[in-house]
Amino acid sequence: MSDDQQLERIFGKLDDLSKGQADLDSKLGVIGERLGAHIEGSKDYRDKVDAHDRSIQRIKGAGWVISFLWGALLTALGIKYGVK
Repeated sequence: MSDDQQLERIFGKLDDLSKGQADLDSKLGVIGERLGAHIEGSKDYRDKVDAHDRSIQRIKGAGWVISFLWGALLTALGIKYGVK
């Protein structure tokens, strides 16, 4: 194979690689844009999840208060009516 043929073959490979790199850069750009849009769109869901977690914590706190009051009521009734 002559030097010109080898150079032409090398140039052809480099040209193919540059086209592949351009396609890859294009695809990565699209992926980056979609990922950014997904992150922006998921803020509403994160806010809803946070609000849900806060309400669950409030319900748990109310449950502790109600169970304490229920226990105090049963203790008071047991003492008043002499249940042993």
